[in-house]
Amino acid sequence: MAIDVSYRDTFTTSAEDLARTNRNFIINEGVAFDGLKVTQSLTPAMTVAVATGTGYFYGSGTNANVMYEFYSDASETVTIGTAGVQARIDIICLKVDASTGVASIVAVAGTPSGSPAVPATPASHYKLAEVAVGISVTTITNANITDRRRSVFVAPTGARNQGLINGKIVPTVASNNLTVAIKTLADTDPTATNPVGIWIGNNLRWITSAMNTTMPAGFNVFNSGSSELATREIDYFAYIGKATTGGALSIGFARIPYAKLGSDFNTSVTNEKYGRFDSANIEVNNISEVVNIGRFAATLSAGAGHTWSVPAFTNANLIQEPVYETRRLDYLPTYGDATMTYTSVTTNQAYYQITGRNVFTTISAVGTTGGLATISVLATVPFVAITGDHNATVSVRDATSGAQVVGWAIIDGGSNLTYIRKSDTINWGLGTGRTIRVRILYPIA
Repeated sequence: MAIDVSYRDTFTTSAEDLARTNRNFIINEGVAFDGLKVTQSLTPAMTVAVATGTGYFYGSGTNANVMYEFYSDASETVTIGTAGVQARIDIICLKVDASTGVASIVAVAGTPSGSPAVPATPASHYKLAEVAVGISVTTITNANITDRRRSVFVAPTGARNQGLINGKIVPTVASNNLTVAIKTLADTDPTATNPVGIWIGNNLRWITSAMNTTMPAGFNVFNSGSSELATREIDYFAYIGKATTGGALSIGFARIPYAKLGSDFNTSVTNEKYGRFDSANIEVNNISEVVNIGRFAATLSAGAGHTWSVPAFTNANLIQEPVYETRRLDYLPTYGDATMTYTSVTTNQAYYQITGRNVFTTISAVGTTGGLATISVLATVPFVAITGDHNATVSVRDATSGAQVVGWAIIDGGSNLTYIRKSDTINWGLGTGRTIRVRILYPIA
């Protein structure tokens, strides 16, 4: 049986040199392919068995940024110290002596106590398992062993933004405030020894500390608290942004999916294109590049309180990879204007879906026209359209009964107003039963 820290003598490459190379490819401490599992011995005794396998872990001191590759080609038996009159917890660890390159698997004894605690993992060790050593026991079984291994993650080479590496988006609400955080796949904050990776342009960057942004309640942020959108579930896109000065990374989120630069967002909190970036006090106007890392759903309430809530998350409303479209989402249009009103409206359908820079919107409603007759019934859409008119053929009915006829809808560029007209362009009649059915695709301003 051999236990080694790998190195290549042919090229006079030391174990430390190779270990530094490992750091560029292996993201976190852990084991490969479920190796090095700790179990009871074939015949239970005061020993445990450690299976074959490969592990990776950091050194200490001057080698704190050195990641060692540890390989065992046969099962190893590790002796557990004699049990005493008080219980204790031991840990089974990989160990390497950086000065000699000698690797081993060892048991580190805990302190006997009426309430035993897990001992700290020594420097240049990697913990595989914890072993509960009861009072005066003579055997260790699987029931006494707690597996503490993690799987290693390999940094992709030649890849570009495919989302977080060893990471995920975690949206939560506390005290009505929405927080979006980056966590590792083990549900912990990133650290230097268990980082989260992300490609920013041509550079693979590492997040090595807690990262989050919080949007407090009380604001009609993203226009999500408007009469059209309040109380309705909205899909938000999560981003990692790089600061213009210093290059620090920050998490953010927005309603638009297509941003590549900080300038693609609006800096006004109430604007529908606002980007919320506030980790380490980095605001959106100080962001240069951004990358889309996923999507999550959240709801902002109506009224001055504007409180946040999130649903029970599923694979449909929490996406842990870059995505550039929303689900089909509901909204409630505002109808009419001061000249010709459109009231007592029954909205049978009103939904939208964002794909890239475009929004597809459907409205089906019946209501009562009033005031001064004009050629257009007005209805709002969820996003302001880019400059220029955007047209679509629609169907309308200017009466309480009878067949619907062809009309058209025009979204006035630079606004979120849709003008719905009859094909003959004469004024609508006034009265009940006026029907509009709109399906229109337009680009976001």
